[in-house]
Amino acid sequence: MPIQMPNTPFQNGLKTIPVSHLVSKIKNFLENKVNMTGVLISGEISNLRPAANGHLYFNLKDESAAMSCIMWSSARRSLNFVPEDGMSVVVGGSINVYEKRGTMSLNCYTMQQTGIGLLYQQLEELKRKLDAQGYFNPAHKKPKPSEINRIGVVTGENTAALQDVLKTIRTRWPMLSVTLFPTLVQGEKAPADIVRQLQNADTYGFDAILLVRGGGSFEDLFCFNDENIVRTLYQMKTYTVSGIGHEIDTSLADLAADHRAVTPTAAAQWVTQDQREVMAWILQSRQRIINQTRRIFDGYTSRLMMIESYPYLSNPLSYVDGRKQKLAYLNAELEHCLSRTDQQAMLNITNQKNAMITAIKDRLVKENQNTVIARSLLEKSNPQKKISEEMIDIENIKKQLKQQIERCLQNEKRKLNLYNQLLEAGSPQKILEKGYAIIERDGKLLRNPMDAVVDDHLKICMNTGCIEAQVLGVKMKEDNNE
Repeated sequence: MPIQMPNTPFQNGLKTIPVSHLVSKIKNFLENKVNMTGVLISGEISNLRPAANGHLYFNLKDESAAMSCIMWSSARRSLNFVPEDGMSVVVGGSINVYEKRGTMSLNCYTMQQTGIGLLYQQLEELKRKLDAQGYFNPAHKKPKPSEINRIGVVTGENTAALQDVLKTIRTRWPMLSVTLFPTLVQGEKAPADIVRQLQNADTYGFDAILLVRGGGSFEDLFCFNDENIVRTLYQMKTYTVSGIGHEIDTSLADLAADHRAVTPTAAAQWVTQDQREVMAWILQSRQRIINQTRRIFDGYTSRLMMIESYPYLSNPLSYVDGRKQKLAYLNAELEHCLSRTDQQAMLNITNQKNAMITAIKDRLVKENQNTVIARSLLEKSNPQKKISEEMIDIENIKKQLKQQIERCLQNEKRKLNLYNQLLEAGSPQKILEKGYAIIERDGKLLRNPMDAVVDDHLKICMNTGCIEAQVLGVKMKEDNNE
């Protein structure tokens, strides 16, 4: 049984053309009829595929469509940036149809960055320019002052960055004098305002000036990359510290400042001492002075005792008396021996005795002369006189030590008075005297308005007394974006 074939276009008399013919017509139409002269196409780069021969293959897309693109190595060499996935660009080129695959692509002759990418490009160019002119040279940066007692803070008024700086200073070194120079920290007018306040603060003779701002987007912080801000920081006479954004944010102002802190809090920490560390250092220094004074006094005491105990210096004439006694003993022994010999021996001994006596007398005369000389020398170098001089030196040293100890005690008293003032300044009673109040609910502190509900009974304690109150409503403060 024969099979019945269905009707086809061939049987209906329709014209048939090959695929290559259709693709060729489409190519001719797009290449000849679609004029791309003076037209730029904007989009985002995706699926970027650099080839080994230098060509770039990628897709250009937006929210609704995507198109294959190619940039030959000859055109790529004219780019002043490196294309990346996700980068917003505008390209110029012509439409091309690859007939073997029937695909359409865009041959790109030019490419430029737009949006944030363009800002990054401009920032890098400005950074290279200022770096070549020496504005970021570490050799030009001023050293940190040995003492920082007065600072100026250039930042936005009522901002989180300012509160972070003030909180850190109150915690670490509350006696630091702080002067605020409020300025815009975002927008087109911010750079000129920042420059004006930096120049104004530089005339006050501060020990340091802080330029701070809290975190934000790249566009929010871009005003701190202004060239005039960099030049102003470079020309300032006062030591400058920047604390802009977070650790990952580095602006040109950070590079031009004398010191770059990663956050506003870190900037405040850099210019303040920790009062607890200072107190520990004072106590350690005091103990070192006491120990050193004791060692000096003990050394001179031991030296004096040694001098007083030396026998020849305590009684120098005892040495001479001992020599005389020995000579008398030898003379007696000699006479005893002579009495026991015969006449001849006696004569010989007498002669020898006389000769010996003569020699001894001569020796005694010399010894007496030497003794007189030695006694004269001993009197000239009388140890008692040396001891008196040493005692005078010891008294002088005692006076010096006493004066030094009194000075140290006076310094410690002044520092103790200073810390007493700090304690009084931070006491709750002083805070209440300034008009603040403590709010309690059921005997517990109320710290957050959200913890209170309508009709709650509250106790409001002020400097001179307390008030019983009832909550009528709760209203939260609006958030500050800065």
